[in-house]
Amino acid sequence: MLSSTLPDLLSRFLATTSNPGLAEADLCQGLQPFVQVLAEASPDELSDTAKPVDDETKFWLSFGNIRAPARRGRVDACYLTHIPGTFHVPTTARFNQMRQIRARVAWLHSDLEVLLHLSLLLGRGQVVENQVSEYMIQLVRGLTNISQ
Repeated sequence: MLSSTLPDLLSRFLATTSNPGLAEADLCQGLQPFVQVLAEASPDELSDTAKPVDDETKFWLSFGNIRAPARRGRVDACYLTHIPGTFHVPTTARFNQMRQIRARVAWLHSDLEVLLHLSLLLGRGQVVENQVSEYMIQLVRGLTNISQ
């Protein structure tokens, strides 16, 4: 359902954020879908690719993909797992920590998708290099400065 309404949402967004009659459909593109899966699992249940993302090893990240029948394919997924007991005594700090991890993962995905999209447009000659190169350099610098 959501995937079928996205083109309409994109058109409405473009129409409401542009001057009347001046909207250009190619100025706004939808990103590839991305799913964040949140779960509780013990360390022995985690995938071999899961990596801890905090000093206390309460939160773990791994990446993969899931079947998406509506898209007739697969969708990239990030699995954010917390170990049992992490939220038994809920604290604002723990919830904020999880929110920050989720936000950073979404930011990373968005930046990579934008960079890929601009690279494809450059390769096809659909944009002029000097119009996007500085922005692309900033994206790459941001991505290379991500804390481990």
